[in-house]
Amino acid sequence: QTKQQILACQQFEEYLEPFFVVFAKSHSISFNHFLTRQRHLLHGYEARKLKYIPKVVYICCERLLELCGAGNSLSSLRSTPDTTDLDALSGILTSGEPSPSGQLHFLEP
Repeated sequence: QTKQQILACQQFEEYLEPFFVVFAKSHSISFNHFLTRQRHLLHGYEARKLKYIPKVVYICCERLLELCGAGNSLSSLRSTPDTTDLDALSGILTSGEPSPSGQLHFLEP
């Protein structure tokens, strides 16, 4: 490789270096600043999926689900409850007591 190619690679490495700091020692950063830096590194589906959550938190949660045997993906859980969940929630809100099933279920894709 030419000297200019090597120099370009080194400059690019220096540019990327601050983005790989997960836990800053010199100063604290805000959550929004962290997500902005993460957004610069990620792209495509992963960037959309992790728009509001740090990747390190997502990976830890995935690992915990894997260890407890609940599957290995948070993406298999949807945030939309089914109608029985809505009935359970309305029962809690009106009576202050949970429904007979006592559990909320999420739809699978």
